Amino acid sequence: MKSKLMLLLLLYFLVKANSCFAESLQPLIDATPSGGQLQLENKAYNGPGTITKPIKIIGDEETVIRAETTAIIIKNTTNVTLQNLHIPNSHEGVKVFESENIVFQQLEIIGGDGHYSKKGNGISFYNVKNATVTHSLIQSMQDGIYLESSEALTIEDNQLLNGRYGIHFMYSNNAEVMDNRAADNVTGMMVMMVDQLTIHHNTIEQQNNLNSNGVFLYEVSNVDVQNNVIRENTIGLILQKVVDSSMTANSFYANGTAVQAMKSGCVSLRENTFSANILSARSDAEGAIFEQNTYDDYKGNDFDGNGIGDTAHALAQSFGQWMIRQPSYQYFIESPSVVLLNTLDAQINHTSEQTLTDSTPKITEAGSIQWKLNFQQLLVGISGLLLTLFLWRKNIQ
Repeated sequence: MKSKLMLLLLLYFLVKANSCFAESLQPLIDATPSGGQLQLENKAYNGPGTITKPIKIIGDEETVIRAETTAIIIKNTTNVTLQNLHIPNSHEGVKVFESENIVFQQLEIIGGDGHYSKKGNGISFYNVKNATVTHSLIQSMQDGIYLESSEALTIEDNQLLNGRYGIHFMYSNNAEVMDNRAADNVTGMMVMMVDQLTIHHNTIEQQNNLNSNGVFLYEVSNVDVQNNVIRENTIGLILQKVVDSSMTANSFYANGTAVQAMKSGCVSLRENTFSANILSARSDAEGAIFEQNTYDDYKGNDFDGNGIGDTAHALAQSFGQWMIRQPSYQYFIESPSVVLLNTLDAQINHTSEQTLTDSTPKITEAGSIQWKLNFQQLLVGISGLLLTLFLWRKNIQ
């Protein structure tokens, strides 16, 4: 027993010694000239490190920055690049203040154990202009990427996992969010008080706790949401006080509610695909504009073969509207009483004016009736029928 205890103590002191004797990052930063490049080796370095001048810090495959607080702080400078750095178990990854022309590539920032409310953000920008974050993994932090009062931002091809918000915008303008994956967060993307934002080709999935959302747009304008996959979220897309914005060619799949709109009556949702969602949409009295979307629950036909259904598709359901007022009602989704209510709604909606209606729904192949005569198939069918009748008559004689 004593030998095991001694061995554990020895291992503990070896780990502590390795950490204590690891090279400090700050002297290396200080020794690098302005505009120069700091090439780090394939080992661990002790942070934190503060950068106040133009510099590139390039890591190797296994370069690790260790810090109990914030690993790297950048402030009041321009032209800083961080590349290929691994930051494990820090309270906060990288914070940037009052700076321009910032580039982060291939960062790996992974928080330790514990609830996200006890942690800081993976990357934080405050009053930053012209910043790029690409090809990075941020996991188990409070917010993956937090942006406040910043502009000219590009967030591309990152993994943002297991936090409060994968990406969190506040009072920021002119940004692009492309080809990212946000999964297992409370909200994949939280966007508040933002103007001019492009959200293209992202996968927002599996934010599926009680109050979880895929994308939440609050009091924003000029937002283009296009070609994203939004799936397996409690609510796929929330629009609240959104103006001059469009949602085009997105795939909403297996969400509890695909789209929830409040005070966003002029927002256009066009050419999206809705499939396997419990509710396609719900809204307040303003609704939203739905045009030429494809719905797996549309029951109409396309007799003229133009690809557009001959009857409008009513998206609103009474139960969905009640869920706006009482979110806890979602626990009763698909109960027998709700199924009956939705069936009655479907009958009534054909004859009543609805807030949420797509008057030009795209027809799915299964719902389209094409009146095209194939003479070869007709002749084969008639021949088969005559042969069947001949054999039947021969057998009964």
